[in-house]
Amino acid sequence: MRAAERGTAFRRMGLDGTPILVIGARVYSAGKPARPTPIIAFVTVSLNEEAADLRSLASGVAVADAAVLLVAFVLALAAASCCRCGGWATRPSGSGGGGWTPGSP
Repeated sequence: MRAAERGTAFRRMGLDGTPILVIGARVYSAGKPARPTPIIAFVTVSLNEEAADLRSLASGVAVADAAVLLVAFVLALAAASCCRCGGWATRPSGSGGGGWTPGSP
């Protein structure tokens, strides 16, 4: 991680199928003025808990999507059945009178 030589750097990686975060930074001396030392420190953090949270979120979104799709389907069926009820809009225009007239049902 060359970027750790200039400041703090991080990278998400996988190690044997386990997601980890690697953080690296140059170590500075404690004196005044602080001077960079040749040491670069690295820390690794497991991201298993975050990966489990993302899987849980994805499954919740899939369930919500299925529910919305079901509601949309039911509403579409209801709208289609209302159109089949009949009425002046579905009568053939060749029945005389030129279509709808005021006072007709």
